Amino acid sequence: MELKRLISHFTYRIEPKPGGGFMAHPSDPSVAPIEAPTREELQKKIQENILAGLSAQFPGLKLPVENEDLQFAFHIERKPEGGFVIHSSDPNAEPIEVLTHNDMESHFAEKIIGFVGKHLTPELSQALAAQ
Repeated sequence: MELKRLISHFTYRIEPKPGGGFMAHPSDPSVAPIEAPTREELQKKIQENILAGLSAQFPGLKLPVENEDLQFAFHIERKPEGGFVIHSSDPNAEPIEVLTHNDMESHFAEKIIGFVGKHLTPELSQALAAQ
């Protein structure tokens, strides 16, 4: 899967539903939206979806599904003067300011590559290094 498609496949916009609950709309129009009664449940469903998708795309990944340390959540705010600020769910992470969508995609590509690289099996890491 192309990296740009991978990023859009796993990027969601969360918004409240008028009748209650929350809905996550994926950036990729071919991916179905996800619904849940609470924001926390929705984020858990999104996380499970991302982990399942990454495991399918990268079979050598060893991702313990119940591990809370594997959270990869953030939200993006548009700045009034232009550009965006990316806030991570990690309380120790500083917000990141970017000017364009391309800058944002580059940042997410770096994060996904780092995340995938950190969880590759040693065998797959060695096979990739040998190529």
